[in-house]
Amino acid sequence: MKPVTVSALLGEMGELARALAPWLLGAWALLIGAGMVTDTMVEPGITGLFTIATSILQLVLTVVIVRRGFTAMGIERDGGAGIGGLFLIAIPLNLGVALGLLLLILPGFYLAARWRIAVPRLLSSDDGIFEAIGFSRERTKPHWLPLMLATMLVAVPMIAAVVPFGLAEEEGAMPLPLSAVANALVYAGILAGLLLDLAAYRLIADPTDDLTRTFA
Repeated sequence: MKPVTVSALLGEMGELARALAPWLLGAWALLIGAGMVTDTMVEPGITGLFTIATSILQLVLTVVIVRRGFTAMGIERDGGAGIGGLFLIAIPLNLGVALGLLLLILPGFYLAARWRIAVPRLLSSDDGIFEAIGFSRERTKPHWLPLMLATMLVAVPMIAAVVPFGLAEEEGAMPLPLSAVANALVYAGILAGLLLDLAAYRLIADPTDDLTRTFA
């Protein structure tokens, strides 16, 4: 097993980004476009529908990219959940991290680090939602600090997105230039987080899980 350091995680992310570049760029463009369309809506009901549609698109793209990542890393999937499982695991993960962020911020980053490989585990095995979360908590325990620091790094674009959102008018449609910048930052952070999930899974998962350690 390779040492789990911030530099090792970033190195794995770089390899994955090169291997998955067309998929990542395509997903980024689609999500930015969907977000911009949603931002132009001023009717609450229509905005809600577009928000739901964008969330579904994000779930679909997440499953596609994770599975392509498994292929690139040579990971044999033994079953694995789909969009429904991803939606369900996102509820406790997002609620827990959000609550942690409200409690002095750092607890949220800590929880995000400890649950970093729950999604890849869910999508690559027959583990249920809470089994995948438990697997992540167990395997990340010795590596929580580098994972937490890497998690804080990939969150930078999403934190930066507060600026264009803050500059937008409080009422009415968001100006397109600000919407483009804000959505580009948000989804860059989300996709970087997905790469970190995969990189952490590749570094941390037990070698006895039959994971091939070279990129295809």
